[in-house]
Amino acid sequence: MAEVMFCHMCGAETEYTCRDCDEPVCEDCAVAMTLQNQIDYTKCQCCEDGDEASARQEWLRENDIKEAKKAIQAKRIATRKANWWKPENVEKRAAAKAERKKKQAELRRKQMEETLRIVGEVFGGMFR
Repeated sequence: MAEVMFCHMCGAETEYTCRDCDEPVCEDCAVAMTLQNQIDYTKCQCCEDGDEASARQEWLRENDIKEAKKAIQAKRIATRKANWWKPENVEKRAAAKAERKKKQAELRRKQMEETLRIVGEVFGGMFR
């Protein structure tokens, strides 16, 4: 004869046991299968609550890490913006831009002289 088991939550007679804690659990105290939790085994509500609590704690930890990363990134962005508009950095960028323009003008002048030299050789000195 099979041993009679009683649900550890409500005390009703049952033949099922929880997969996680091995305690007897009745159909009323077991977690029902839904679209959100697709379980095909018996699990008591106590174990399900513990799983949900640990999942919530993990989500909170991950959220805290994301928030900390966002705070660090915001601080870096603010520092970059502040450094970008410092007068000495603005002057450095303006001087570098002027130097680039000067080099480009010199390069164009040299290219134009070389072009005129080549064209002059082709047409026998007409453009000198």
